[in-house]
Amino acid sequence: MLDLQERTYEQLFGDRTIAPLVRLGLIAEASDDPAHRVVSKRGEETWGLFVQRGGQYPDDLTHL
Repeated sequence: MLDLQERTYEQLFGDRTIAPLVRLGLIAEASDDPAHRVVSKRGEETWGLFVQRGGQYPDDLTHL
């Protein structure tokens, strides 16, 4: 069981923001420094498709 009292704000924030993007393969480790993250090729392609379809950031991502 996860004890949330021992988790930091950064961990809680990351679990809801960065972690899902990593799981989806949209963000990956930087090749020169694994402690840093970069947009992956899949992330770039996904963003390109979003823009091609006329997506307007952030409106189309926040009004689901």
